[in-house]
Amino acid sequence: MPPIPIIAHPNAMEAKYRKILILYVPVGFPKLSKKLSRRMIFQPIIEPMEVVPGLSTTGEISLAERPNKAGFGGDMFRKVNGRREETIVIDDLLLVLETKNGPFCCPVVAMLDY
Repeated sequence: MPPIPIIAHPNAMEAKYRKILILYVPVGFPKLSKKLSRRMIFQPIIEPMEVVPGLSTTGEISLAERPNKAGFGGDMFRKVNGRREETIVIDDLLLVLETKNGPFCCPVVAMLDY
């Protein structure tokens, strides 16, 4: 069976944490089993890309296009040299589906929640 392509931002696999009250909760790409990771091929992208005809990605969403510049409210962190550091979340993107009524955009993060 050929590997399944995973199209994502180069930083998507980086471990990230969200501060909720006093806890730092892991968020982001889940840890994959060895069996599952062998079935995938990670394709990092920053630029927009056509996935299949009629379905494309926006590519990286620039900070200028975001109402909140640091994470989702300044509560997103990553570990750097064993210490927590506030991070700017730039590793999400939108899927754009071309329909007869025009483009339909869907945040990938919202899709992964369901």
